[in-house]
Amino acid sequence: MQVLKNTPEKLVLEERYTFFAGTAWFSAMTLIYGIYNKWPELDDPSKWGMGATCLGFIAVTVYFLRPSIFEFDRPANHFRWTKPGLFKSYSGETPLDQIKRVRVDSTDCDGSKGYRVLVETRGATIPFQHAYTTSQASHHQQIVGLIRNWLEN
Repeated sequence: MQVLKNTPEKLVLEERYTFFAGTAWFSAMTLIYGIYNKWPELDDPSKWGMGATCLGFIAVTVYFLRPSIFEFDRPANHFRWTKPGLFKSYSGETPLDQIKRVRVDSTDCDGSKGYRVLVETRGATIPFQHAYTTSQASHHQQIVGLIRNWLEN
């Protein structure tokens, strides 16, 4: 998660999955290279299958390149978020005074801990990440601390 703006008036955070986008892009380019070099030897089902898989990897690349944006705006008294979906973005907003708690949520799956940042309001719980990440809990705690400090000042 990256801090785009941190002023007394606004706090703007961005979550972008460039590693996953790069991996998907590399996979798509590898398939294109394979299709190009082996085109005469491939049968029709293989051509269609490799082509569809390549398009799938390109779609995943585009999906992961779109950032999630979380904006805390003091003058407007709003918390706004925009998160990419598969075909459209999901967004919402709530007044800052409706925020009850900001915390790190965790899960334990087969001995591997996962973490994500949550903002709890009176009407909903907004996760900052699509899924739990296995990065260090301290990184998530820093983001939670930053948001809490900004809300308190």
